[in-house]
Parts: sequence; structure tokens; C-alpha cells
Amino acid sequence: MSALRQSMTRGRYLLQRLKAVLREPYPQVLKEVRARFASANPTPVRVAVIGAGRVARSHLAVLRDLPGVTLAGIANRGQHDLAPLAKEFGIARTSGDWRMLIEEVKPDAILIQVSVAATVPIVQELLPRRIPLLIEKPAGLTSQETAGLAALAAQHGCLNMVAVNRRFFSALDFALRAIRERGPLVGMSIELHEPLANLRRDGRFPPEILARWMVANGIHAIDLFRRCAGDVTDVCALRHAADDTAGSWVASLQMQAGTLGTFAAFWDSPAGGSLQLYGRGVSATLGNFGNGSVLYDSHVHLISKDEVDVAYKPGFYAQDATFIAAVRQHAPPPAPASDLADQVKTMQLIEEIAPVTACRI
Repeated sequence: MSALRQSMTRGRYLLQRLKAVLREPYPQVLKEVRARFASANPTPVRVAVIGAGRVARSHLAVLRDLPGVTLAGIANRGQHDLAPLAKEFGIARTSGDWRMLIEEVKPDAILIQVSVAATVPIVQELLPRRIPLLIEKPAGLTSQETAGLAALAAQHGCLNMVAVNRRFFSALDFALRAIRERGPLVGMSIELHEPLANLRRDGRFPPEILARWMVANGIHAIDLFRRCAGDVTDVCALRHAADDTAGSWVASLQMQAGTLGTFAAFWDSPAGGSLQLYGRGVSATLGNFGNGSVLYDSHVHLISKDEVDVAYKPGFYAQDATFIAAVRQHAPPPAPASDLADQVKTMQLIEEIAPVTACRI
């Protein structure tokens, strides 16, 4: 067989393999989640919700629909606008006092969905009660705060999970499997741009949160380096700020398995984000970390989201189902889930990138 024919045959085989990967009805992480819910009579789990923040509806939609899960109650300071929310999602009780709610409903698990500034004191008070916690990101505004919560969780043996839903994107799982069909993930690049000056002007967020915006919102993007390629071993980061309203960050990273990464954030530009993954003869692009495509031997293939990432906000079904399964099994949630101890590493990475201005490679 001629070299050209061998090359064409090999190319057709690899193309068929990629198509087989992308035809699967849902990615591996969702296969595992659904396997845990295969029982016809799942153990009941009663969930209490503290806070009705911006993404509360995304969690509530999933928890309402998971087999065997009951939304036992929701608390929000001042009980503001809780009645319509409770009616929509079939929540039995509402309260303006989360402590009173927890005492009344005695939940099997708790979702923490409060403001970033309020998260730490509430989690600190709840961890000694040893009720499993799903904590909306970020758990703390600094690595020290997050480490303190992790130590408290370990001291009391409290099962916990931090909600970083992009770890569970079905499109990301598809892309990673397409890359690994050919070998290791050799490189990745993430961009995250924010019109920070606009956010300052509209007044939705307090100054202390905007000052830590790389944590409050950038955590989703930076956390993906560790989700995709493991812990980061080397960082070289630079920052430029023309004034106190915005800034620019670039960083080069190396992960434990040898994967190289780049990060760029320009916070005086229009909002947008993207993730590129690079393998041997294959690459993948996810626009805004969701929809995307795979380039493989000069052929482009669109990545289809799993049906649950269409029905629900992407990543939330697999994320929240993983937490509920862990509660039922009385065991730490498996990868790609991230608990408080794991999130300390992500927080430390964020602090190396912003506002780090010197190389240590």
C-alpha cells in the first residue's frame, strides 16, 4: 500500500473514531451521574436552600427535577420575593431566617446561594452541623478564607462541594475526549474579557467584590486549567493597569502532566470568553466555554450539547446530580467535582495570576 493510501486510510479511520465520540448521546461524566440515579426508588434527599441569588433558579430547576429530591425550604434575608419562587418550584417552606429554617425542616443537604460576602460566615456556622453543603462559587474571597473553611470541614467531617458548573459542561467533556483519542492534552488557552468599568458604573456589585473580580467571576475560567490538566506547577504572570478602573492580565502556565497553558484577560474590552484545547493532530474551541467545535485532520465538527445542557443551564444538571449522589452515598463527590480543599488550589492560582507581576518559572 502506498504511503499516500496508508495516510488516507488512517485519516478515514481517525475521522470515524471522532464521529463516534461526538455521536454519543451524552458524555462520560453524565453517564456516571445517570448510573447513580438508575435506582427505581432512590433514597429521598430533602434539600434546604439558603439565599435566592442570581443563579438560584438554575439550581432549583435541577433539584426540583432530580428523582427523590425534595426542596424542603428556602430562606432569604427579609424573605424578599420568596413566595413566587416557592410556588414555582414547589418549595414547602420559606423564611427570612436561615437558622430557623434549618431547625424546622432538618434537611439532608443544604445549597448555599448567597452573596459572596455572606458565604464565609454562613458556611463557618454550618460546617460543624455536618449537614452536606453545596456552596456556590467562590467559597471565599481569598485562598486563606477558603483554606479556613476546608480545615473546618475536615475537622467536623462535613461533606461539601463547591459549585463551579463549567467543570461539568457536556461540550467540554466531549472536547477533552476528542483530544485524548489521539493522545495527551498538550496545550490550552483561555481568554476572559470583562467591561469592568461598566460594572463599576452600574453599581450592582460593592467595591470590595469588584476589587476581587478575578475571584468572584474569573474563577470559572481559571479553574478550568486544573479541571482539564491537573494542578499547576509553574506560573509566569504579568499585569498592566492604566488606571484603577480596569486592567490587563496575561499568564503562561505549566500543569503537572506537562500541559502548557496561556491565560489572557483584558478588562476594558467587551465581555467574552473562550477556551482552546490542543492535542496531537486535533484541537477544540469552546466559545464562551460552551458551544464549540473540533478540528481534526482538517475536518471541522460541531460539538453538540447533551440534552440536559439544553434543558437546564449548562453544567448544572451533572453538577447538582453529582452532589446529591454523594449525599446518598455518604462519600466525597468524584471528579470533576471540587470540594473546599480542592478549591484552595484554584484560589492560590488566581492569586498568582492577579495581581502577580513577576515570573517564577
